[in-house]
Amino acid sequence: MNHEDSLEKFKMACPDGSTVDYWPSTLSGSVRVQVIGEPWMLGGHTPVVRLSHRAGCFALSHIQAVVQTGRWTGT
Repeated sequence: MNHEDSLEKFKMACPDGSTVDYWPSTLSGSVRVQVIGEPWMLGGHTPVVRLSHRAGCFALSHIQAVVQTGRWTGT
């Protein structure tokens, strides 16, 4: 799957305001937050999105939907 497909799949599964689990690192547990806005390509190579109560943007590969309309696996 290319990055543009990842963005579209994420937008359908996790629209603005959706609850998601975010893994800040492989050594820690997940944090439950909400999606803010739509995802975009950072630097032309990494699909990212903003999350509530967090500064910056986060790679879609570290996010999984909690209530799913589709299944986002981060791949």
